[in-house]
Amino acid sequence: MNPGYIKLAQIAYNTVIQTMLDGEESHGDEWKYKDLNYHKRHAMQHAENAYAGRNKEDEIGHMITRGAMVKYLEQK
Repeated sequence: MNPGYIKLAQIAYNTVIQTMLDGEESHGDEWKYKDLNYHKRHAMQHAENAYAGRNKEDEIGHMITRGAMVKYLEQK
């Protein structure tokens, strides 16, 4: 396997875990009960904010995490 893929996967994993832990206190697990389109729109908003330089928070980290939420919910 390409070592670059492993590094990328580790970055994504660490990003999602940290973002989820940070958001757990204020949001709990309510994300599980939102529909896929909500998470897709939310990911897009974070991507747009990052692109436009509106970095109120870790926009890329939140975008990656929302994408992971979508993948998780698609499998359920």
